[in-house]
Amino acid sequence: MSTVAATPAAPALPIWRSIGQSVVILLGNLPAIMQLYAPMIVALLLMALMDTGLKPENPTLAAALYGLCGLVTAINSLIGAMALQLATLRSLETGGLPIGEACRQALPRVLPFILLVAIYLVMTGVTMALLFVPFLFVFPAIFLAPVVWLAERCSIPDAFHRSAALTRGHRWRILGIVVITGIVGYGANVLLMIAKSLSGGLEFLAAEAVAVVISLLVNLTLTILIAVVYAQLGPGRPVPGAGHNPVL
Repeated sequence: MSTVAATPAAPALPIWRSIGQSVVILLGNLPAIMQLYAPMIVALLLMALMDTGLKPENPTLAAALYGLCGLVTAINSLIGAMALQLATLRSLETGGLPIGEACRQALPRVLPFILLVAIYLVMTGVTMALLFVPFLFVFPAIFLAPVVWLAERCSIPDAFHRSAALTRGHRWRILGIVVITGIVGYGANVLLMIAKSLSGGLEFLAAEAVAVVISLLVNLTLTILIAVVYAQLGPGRPVPGAGHNPVL
């Protein structure tokens, strides 16, 4: 296995500027991104609809429909994350990569990406279970592993080593980014849960749909944010300017 040499950490933009640019990229390219995630959006809305009681009376059919929606969500989430991060990186470097082309580049690499994500989730899940403290050190270190693997086409072990090298000196900042993004999403969902508890009928369904959309937007922002942070910390990569809005 090849080794990855540690590299000096590059200067990074402030937390709010990183988050702000990710939001600008998301909103500036929202139609194309929504097309990319259309199957998942439909599946999530259908699941939300069934949660309100509007589902087949046959339990087997209802369970099969839930399972199908879950499968569509998982597959679209993985391919979408790969394509969105590839498109974001290319747009920051050269001015743009169409979402469709990013999808075509991502598809042949889906299976090894699933393995990488599984290892990533096991590492974060195990450290989270161990009284949470190890998570604070492990999660920021491996934060960039998926996008490193996508961008540099290295092996899975090298992606984790490279992520640890790139994030050294920036891990509390990375934790801050994730915590701020999570708080925004959680706060919005709490408000919507209160609204749902006070409503019924069509109003309840509307609040459920809004909750799905907000959750998706927060996750998309975090997906883009990982690519933005990598572009900032990766040596030889341009640091995106505060007002730059690349077109995907």
